Amino acid sequence: MRSFKKNFFSITLTTLVVLFVSASYFRFVVVQDYHVTYEVSCDPSQASCFVGCEDDECTTEYFYAIVDKYAHDIVAECGTSVADCELANSCQANNRYCTIEYCDSDAEGVSCSSSVNNDI
Repeated sequence: MRSFKKNFFSITLTTLVVLFVSASYFRFVVVQDYHVTYEVSCDPSQASCFVGCEDDECTTEYFYAIVDKYAHDIVAECGTSVADCELANSCQANNRYCTIEYCDSDAEGVSCSSSVNNDI
């Protein structure tokens, strides 16, 4: 008992750290309760896409949109091979949360493809 009183702070801190790590492991690894944001290819004739560059000189441009989904939904749709999964590039009806962000030409600091009229 005397040892517990002497080491109360250390025991309490260690217990809290173990609980915090366990809860984080459960949330992020087991339940996969977090958002994943990534770029997907975008057709500038269909939507206003962000414009990115392959290199510093910007000799090769690519067009992309930004997808934000729950990690659990992506793994449920695609398994561990997300890079080759077409379902990861769009929002499905059974997704809890999913958004696709297209380029807004009014935003500062971004380059947009301008071949589409977004007022349609």
